Amino acid sequence: MSNSKRSRAGLATVVAALVAIALTAVPAAATKTVNVPSSLKISPYGTSGKVTAANPACVAERTVVLKEKGHGVLGRANSSETGKWEINPEGIKYKGPLPFKIYAELKPKSEGAAGTIYKCGAATSKTIEIAGG
Repeated sequence: MSNSKRSRAGLATVVAALVAIALTAVPAAATKTVNVPSSLKISPYGTSGKVTAANPACVAERTVVLKEKGHGVLGRANSSETGKWEINPEGIKYKGPLPFKIYAELKPKSEGAAGTIYKCGAATSKTIEIAGG
């Protein structure tokens, strides 16, 4: 093979490799990820509260986990369309001594498919104290 044929073959290989790299990069560039911070409030009684976020898709159908500090999970609830959540107080079995220290956690969630993906952030409520009664 002559030098000019080798040069053309080498150039064709380089061009083919660059085209392949460009084609694999296009789908990644087409997807946009938006991080949406979330917050979680807990009522003074500890059995209800509200999820808030700038994007409504990050408010509804979020799983809220109610926990007792040092003792683990007390219950779970899903938030409503408006972000409200509630756990039936009769179903809660506290594990530690009075006063109970409880808080709620919100797990992260992703919404969307190709195009824009919204990553709804995790959140933890303030810890409240239940004195009994």
